[in-house]
Amino acid sequence: LAGKEVPAEEPAGFTAYPAPLWTLPDAEGNLISLEDLRGQIVVLDFWATWCGPCKSAMPLLNDWMATEMPENVRVFSINVWENDIPGVIKFMNDNKYRMHLLFGDDSITEAYGIQGIPFICVIDADGMVRGVEKGYSPTLKDRLNAWIDEINFN
Repeated sequence: LAGKEVPAEEPAGFTAYPAPLWTLPDAEGNLISLEDLRGQIVVLDFWATWCGPCKSAMPLLNDWMATEMPENVRVFSINVWENDIPGVIKFMNDNKYRMHLLFGDDSITEAYGIQGIPFICVIDADGMVRGVEKGYSPTLKDRLNAWIDEINFN
């Protein structure tokens, strides 16, 4: 799926599961931990600058954050499978993306079972993965709203 535009898919009959824990550095060198985010809804966007479908999804995610994101949600774009950290930071800054940039490695992609990007997941306040989208979909904002509404309703 990496770099290839494929329709987004969600497993039929999705069952929530515990989110693998992680601690990752951000662009300023601060360590961010999923455990420290308990009590908040967390959206993770796994991506790379060389991934065309990722670059299609990011403006949608950024627009959703600016116009529709509830206050109890945090969004992290986790850069994976590339080593040009200054280039990644420049890409985020040049595009004025609002997502909090983190840097991941193979251990996080393996923990989340990621075989292709973009890979977006929503984690509820109790640390359970409640939604996953593999690939790019122009309906990303609608899916995010549906997942967040379901989490906030339950």
